[in-house]
Amino acid sequence: MNELLEVTNLTKSFQLHAGLFAQADQRVYALGGVDLTLRTGETYGLVGESGSGKTTLARTLVQLEAHERGTIRYLSSDGSAWEVRRGDRRNLERYRQEVRYVFQDPSSSLDPRMTVGDLLTIGARQRTRGKDRAGLVARAREGLDHVGLRASDWDRRPSEFSGGQRQRIALARALVTRPRLLICDEVVSALDVSVRGQILELLLDLKNRFGLSMVFIAHDLDVVAYMADRVGVLYGGRMMEEAPSRLLVEKPLHPYTKLLFDSAPGAGIRSRETSAQKLTPTRALTGCPFAPRCPLVIDRCRTEIPLPRAVGPQSGRLVACHRVEAE
Repeated sequence: MNELLEVTNLTKSFQLHAGLFAQADQRVYALGGVDLTLRTGETYGLVGESGSGKTTLARTLVQLEAHERGTIRYLSSDGSAWEVRRGDRRNLERYRQEVRYVFQDPSSSLDPRMTVGDLLTIGARQRTRGKDRAGLVARAREGLDHVGLRASDWDRRPSEFSGGQRQRIALARALVTRPRLLICDEVVSALDVSVRGQILELLLDLKNRFGLSMVFIAHDLDVVAYMADRVGVLYGGRMMEEAPSRLLVEKPLHPYTKLLFDSAPGAGIRSRETSAQKLTPTRALTGCPFAPRCPLVIDRCRTEIPLPRAVGPQSGRLVACHRVEAE
């Protein structure tokens, strides 16, 4: 498979202006040098606790947040490849048509004053400056059908729909530009349990029907492993472990990944945080961010950043842990 998206050493920090940790020129690193490769037709899962950097990574991938260091390289539908950055407006516009972001909460991402028809078409109308309006409307109506909504929903407003239906509208809106990649940022976490399974199955159907690639983000490792071909485990803005989903479920290697699996069965990672130390801001790029919680910590963990290393012959697994490297 071709590499659709290649992320190298992606770094993003935020200035601390106030609060307990604030000092002059103090920055918090939300991403501390993340590497990620997404292949065409693949679903890449991202999992980790609140504050691990999942949403910052997703927003940086579509340049809602600008990264400070590192590169995002994209292979376009016409076979050309370029580095994604805000200053390159022409390529960024093409990129955002082919790479679509689906937000966690459809209630806040859909303008309540607009009808479904306007929500599905307004962005594309602005980008095409009104050209091919008939074709745009036709694609938008097809999108409604693809996500299981009715043609009569075209003139209704978001407040008239349930949470699951609003998320279907958000997915239909993403499909209008005929994307190649969907970035799904915790798209089921705000939904009722009874609806989550329906949206997950819809995503799988859309992936197969349109040959989509996906970055799928969630707190729940079991859900991510079910949806994804490969899974990356984030903690403190760094990639702790990456492996094919089946291999990760059968034998997690990083102490943090083991902690997630060893938590109470049936509980999402968000609820598991109550029984463990909460994440604190990463204020410097030194040592392993998991060291304060790790049961296997050694002095080297506190001073030297563990780099992702291949573990196992041809397994496709990477683990960033000094202890795993030494075994």
